[in-house]
Amino acid sequence: PPTVDVQFHNEPPQIDNSRSQAEMAQLKEHSSSPNYGAEFPIVAGLTDSHFEAGFRMEVTNATYPGDNSACLWAKTINITVTYTPTIYVSSSYRPGSCRYKLTEGHEIKHVGVDVITLREYLPRFRQAAEAVVADWHGMGPIDGDLIKANQESMSKTISEALKDVSQKMQETRRARQQQ
Repeated sequence: PPTVDVQFHNEPPQIDNSRSQAEMAQLKEHSSSPNYGAEFPIVAGLTDSHFEAGFRMEVTNATYPGDNSACLWAKTINITVTYTPTIYVSSSYRPGSCRYKLTEGHEIKHVGVDVITLREYLPRFRQAAEAVVADWHGMGPIDGDLIKANQESMSKTISEALKDVSQKMQETRRARQQQ
């Protein structure tokens, strides 16, 4: 079976201090922040967390021109998980002010929860891919015209496994962020 490698790209948070509290209230509708209702009607800060899990598969094939047949096998699968957070702090808070620092500090805690959760799930991404490819020892002989279709089929099974792990990770993340 192919070897599976997982890399984590943890981008530093970008700070955006250009949005009003009204604009941030609209952003909040798409976030995992708890709905406090009337208890906390002002949105002073918000973290927008972007996760992306992708992979690249190195596939080798050997073709036999005499009968247009081919053998195909995956050598390596490189999974890359990227986390890119953006922290929004209300434009009514001047950078360096006490409210700004407190709001930014609170949002940094949300980033920390995300990073902890993601690091916890990195081995699960590897395990999911390894489970899919455990029985892969090459394919063939196949019709040489079907190489691309077979590669796409191989990629699809890995993609589905990574998608399942991503969904479970997002569920865990949402539950933790709600706390």
